Amino acid sequence: MTLEEFLTIITQIEGILNSRPITPLSEDIDDLEVLTPGHFLIGRPITSISEPNLLDKTENTLSRWQKLTKIVQHIWTKWSRDYLNNLQQRNKWQFHKDNVKLNTMALMKDDNLPVNKWSLGRIT
Repeated sequence: MTLEEFLTIITQIEGILNSRPITPLSEDIDDLEVLTPGHFLIGRPITSISEPNLLDKTENTLSRWQKLTKIVQHIWTKWSRDYLNNLQQRNKWQFHKDNVKLNTMALMKDDNLPVNKWSLGRIT
C-alpha cells in the first residue's frame, strides 16, 4: 500500500467517524436532519459517493481503488455495528428506566446501508 492510498483510507475513516449522528436538529416529526461532528468541522454533514458493495468480492479480482473501497466498507461495517451496540443502554431490571418518548429520534440498525449513511426514524 502506498502512502497516498493509506492517506486516502485515513481520510475516509475520518469521514466515517465524523458522520455519526449526535442529536436531532429539530423536534419536527418530519425532519430527520441531525447534528454530526461534520457540522463542527465543515458546517454541514459529511457526504460520500456511494460505491458498490465489495465486501463479498475476492481480492484478486479487484482494482487498487476497489481494494481501498473494500477496506473502507469493512471498517464502516464494523464501526456502525459497534457504535450502535455501544449506544444501547442495558440496565438491570432493578433500576428504573423511563420508556421511550413519542417523537424521539431513533437510530435503526440496517446492515445494508452504504458508507456514511445512517437509518433514522421517529418514535410514533
